[in-house]
Amino acid sequence: MDLAALNAVAQAMVAPGKGILAADESTGTIKKRFDAIGVENTEDNRRDYRECLFRAEQTMREHGRTDWVNLGFMEAHVRLVNANSGKESIIAVVHPGGGSAYALSYSIQKIIEALEGGEKPAVALYGHYHKLWSGNIRNVWVVCTGSGQDQTVFMRNKVKQEAHVGGSLVELEQDPDTGAIVAMTPKLIRYFVASYYNNRWNRARAATKPVRITK
Repeated sequence: MDLAALNAVAQAMVAPGKGILAADESTGTIKKRFDAIGVENTEDNRRDYRECLFRAEQTMREHGRTDWVNLGFMEAHVRLVNANSGKESIIAVVHPGGGSAYALSYSIQKIIEALEGGEKPAVALYGHYHKLWSGNIRNVWVVCTGSGQDQTVFMRNKVKQEAHVGGSLVELEQDPDTGAIVAMTPKLIRYFVASYYNNRWNRARAATKPVRITK
């Protein structure tokens, strides 16, 4: 390949809306995931598993879900445009990294404090930490969105982290003259795995332990 052709390929890869996403896993790691759900570890299955990241929006639209929009990887900024005035604010949807701190707000606080001037969104939704929490930090309305997974052995024994299984419903009030978000009403909802807790809301009695497999 000559230099001009190589340069054209490189420019196409970093064009607006394009990029490179590393979505592969080692054969051993992905085998553990497949074994847990009874899927054979083949090349075709590994390819299908990875491409779920990229085909979800197309598949949902093919089945009538035109409201489904893939926001991308790690972080996305969505415009909140006022229908009457056209003024807007930004809501950030973020999957950060790092572990959760003892204080629910600490990790999010450090992230927002590190944002440079002009980079703060009006609202920020944070996953990853397995917590349900809401507040206001440096004039940013913040929601930790909860977890879809109950506490694992690793979370309990290694990182000493509880899991807030649940989700959030958020109502925002926008000033039509400026687009600013002047109020937020969050509703934090807890879910409980009824079968694990013997159809009770807590572990007041013996829980039904999951099957442990050792190899």
